[in-house]
Amino acid sequence: MKEFEVRFPKNDLLVTGAIYLAFAVLCVLMFVFGRHFKFNVVFFVILTVMFVMTVLSNCLFHLRVSDDVFKVRTKFGKSYGFDLKDIKEIECSDHNRPKLGPLYEITIYTDSNELELNHSMEGFYTLAEYLLVKYENGELGNNSVSKESHELMVKIMQMKK
Repeated sequence: MKEFEVRFPKNDLLVTGAIYLAFAVLCVLMFVFGRHFKFNVVFFVILTVMFVMTVLSNCLFHLRVSDDVFKVRTKFGKSYGFDLKDIKEIECSDHNRPKLGPLYEITIYTDSNELELNHSMEGFYTLAEYLLVKYENGELGNNSVSKESHELMVKIMQMKK
């Protein structure tokens, strides 16, 4: 059995860092040349908190699949796990975005958790293929994947190739 991970790409952090740096420089310039000291401080604090939250959520989240066991660490650092047989439903959806193209998502439901993953994550297509194979081999319940979700997963796998 192969082992794989699904996580946010690290290059997203570079973009976030560049945007934060630009706003931080703007904050300093506003502080030096402006008269609104309190506004600048509040703006800088809010910006810093948002940056830290974004970096932490990107670094903390990951899904590791090994031997039909899913181990998840959420964006907030909480860890939990479940087996393949614990999956109650898998929903695959696409959201058409006119300028950016479609956004594909897979949502995995268990009794106590909901796990939402999108195609911009590293390992997304490996997970989609893994779930598709498990469903087609009968290792997932017959009612766990709807006909529409199955067709969309097949379409995603064909587009990947």
